[in-house]
Amino acid sequence: MTTSLRLTGVVALASFASLSMAAPPPVLPINTSAAAARGVLRALDSFNDASRPNQFFVEPMRRLSEFALATLNSATTPQAVQNARRGITVACPASGTLTATLSRNGTHVLKVYWSACSRSIGQPVYTGHSELKLPSDTFAPAALEKMRFGSAVEPFIETMVFVGETETDPTIHSETLWDVQLAGTLPMTRFLNSPFGIFTGAFDYRMDATYEQTFDYTYTDPAAAPFTQTTFASATDYRVIGSTNHTNGNRVVHEKVNARRGSFSQAVETTYQPLQTFLAYDLINLDVYREFNAGDGITGTSTLTANGKIDYEWPPYLNGSCGNGVYSFNTIVPIRQYDVFHIDGRDQGKVRLNQTAVATFALGDGPALPEWYTPQPNERPTAITVNMGTAGTFTHTSYFPTSSLQAVMRCEP
Repeated sequence: MTTSLRLTGVVALASFASLSMAAPPPVLPINTSAAAARGVLRALDSFNDASRPNQFFVEPMRRLSEFALATLNSATTPQAVQNARRGITVACPASGTLTATLSRNGTHVLKVYWSACSRSIGQPVYTGHSELKLPSDTFAPAALEKMRFGSAVEPFIETMVFVGETETDPTIHSETLWDVQLAGTLPMTRFLNSPFGIFTGAFDYRMDATYEQTFDYTYTDPAAAPFTQTTFASATDYRVIGSTNHTNGNRVVHEKVNARRGSFSQAVETTYQPLQTFLAYDLINLDVYREFNAGDGITGTSTLTANGKIDYEWPPYLNGSCGNGVYSFNTIVPIRQYDVFHIDGRDQGKVRLNQTAVATFALGDGPALPEWYTPQPNERPTAITVNMGTAGTFTHTSYFPTSSLQAVMRCEP
């Protein structure tokens, strides 16, 4: 990745991020079938939109923080690190080292330099600076007060090599440049203390972050030209509060996210395609709540409540640029997905869209879209009705509404 190409991606992301500083325009009118479909799609994806910066940036770096703390905790003590003038260096499980220093002035700041550190054979290798602010001098904190990986000048670098399994498979070199700056409260407790469980507890933080991930594909066949794909992602002024917890014998998961503000964008370029926006939006006090009931482990329900706004730019491949703008949600009845393990259908829900239209979700009857989908035995499709007032009513019946609505939402040629 050349410097000029990298700057192109950064400028593209920064240009969108600057939009978040201006006052958002009024909500878009819901007065056509396409507009109604766009509003429903944004409502259905509202939880993902609100939490996407967390999934892109916070979760990977939080897992690395957890690994660094556990590695230090098994090899040394906070007091030993604090007393070492030049810090203490410990070996990583597969390769490389971690060098840690701990502040002596009572601020509990742990700085860790990663030198070609890998957790296990065949896993990514990490190099760069990170910094964690701990609640006390401990390597087993319940929460972090600050988390930093890399910087704009010196990113935190993740590399990985995937060797082809056959002669025709390419060798893939992956490099990701991270710059994640987070301050606030970030819980570090896993569900049931399981190393594979999700993190639980209340969070309250602000974040600015970027990454640039490049995949280089090299073929042994001289007739196959090398191929490169680079993804740029950015979260700017992301301010969020919320919590994750379990109830009812740990069978019900409650996830609350209030994205008070912030922008997120993602753009992709390849050897054969210029830089193209894939996702871009501003969050405007978008408050979402998702509850997942695992049931008997075979079937489970999930409900979604969304209130707030999002200023959304539709990606070019969906041909929805005529619908770029602000969407608002006010949930009257939570949207329920009645079998999250097998079925995309919703059997209840009522949401006010853009202040004037009301979308209702219920079970419908076949035949239904999409044509390529084979329904499960006894599965019924979702019947979506959007009352648009004087503009009329939009109806859509589908076994897979998150897919089939995309065909309806497209702009007129």
